[in-house]
Amino acid sequence: MNNRVDCMQCGMLLPQDVVHCPKCDDLLDAQSDGSILTVDIAHDRETVRDAMSKLSQTLIEVDRARGAGARFIVGTGRIREAVSAELATYLYRKDILSFEFEGSNEGAILVLLRKPLFSA
Repeated sequence: MNNRVDCMQCGMLLPQDVVHCPKCDDLLDAQSDGSILTVDIAHDRETVRDAMSKLSQTLIEVDRARGAGARFIVGTGRIREAVSAELATYLYRKDILSFEFEGSNEGAILVLLRKPLFSA
């Protein structure tokens, strides 16, 4: 099992429990590889319960991989409403940075856990 993490700012290899890199003082938990994972959680006969489980599992995986976030395909029905309510709770608890429906596509939601690389 790997107990170490690379600082994405300076490359220093550090124990996993370190919060700030001692070399560059960057906050390790805020670092991201910039990736956005897309997952369809509504179009393979998922129930609301299945979709909610996929939502939380995906967010855990993206967080562990230090990705920037995830794009969820949620459709326009009950799953979309349940996911939106759950994400509002995550936002309130500060478990995520933000979430928003994707432009004119109300069936997709972009969730950010960290600032993407090179963001304004």
